[in-house]
Amino acid sequence: MENAKQMLADIKGKLDELETELEQLEARGVRIDEYHELADMDADGQGNWQQLDRDLKDLNNDLYGAN
Repeated sequence: MENAKQMLADIKGKLDELETELEQLEARGVRIDEYHELADMDADGQGNWQQLDRDLKDLNNDLYGAN
C-alpha cells in the first residue's frame, strides 16, 4: 500500500512540474504573439521585420545617440 501511495505522490509531483512548465511556455507564447502583432506579422510568419528593425535602430539612436 505504501508503494502505491509513493507512486501516486511521484506522479502528482511530475504532473505539477509539467503544469508549471506548460504555464511558462504559454506565457512565452503570449509574448511571441505580441511581438508578431507589433511587427505586423500574419499567420504564415511573414511580416514587416525589416521595418521593425529600422524603427528599433532609430529609437536606439534617438535615445543613446548614433554609434
